[in-house]
Amino acid sequence: MALRGRRRKLMLVSGGSGFLGRHLTTGHASDGWELITPSSSSMDITRRDSTIDAITDWKPAAVVHLAYRKGERQSIVDGSRHVAEAAAACGARSVEPFRPARIALDSSKAKDLGITCRPVSESYGI
Repeated sequence: MALRGRRRKLMLVSGGSGFLGRHLTTGHASDGWELITPSSSSMDITRRDSTIDAITDWKPAAVVHLAYRKGERQSIVDGSRHVAEAAAACGARSVEPFRPARIALDSSKAKDLGITCRPVSESYGI
């Protein structure tokens, strides 16, 4: 059944094939949403420009960032920053349960992205 006269509710889930992503995309939390779950080979979050291009081309209403590679700073920190930037660029609501990007962003860039920086202990995160 096509939705006429309604704006589609499109949600992009990075890490959609991972443990948390599988539960989100198959559970009730995704009811009513059209899902995009790009593979890491189709959207390499460690590459800023291609991540921003891909996400802004899709124009999701929400972005849930769950992609993670244990011990890989580039995907954890830089990738999180790239996904947050892309969500802000297309006006999507961004959901990042672990917020590692807060550690990597300087406060001036964080403010531009709508991210509130809070002090954290030195042992937090990475």
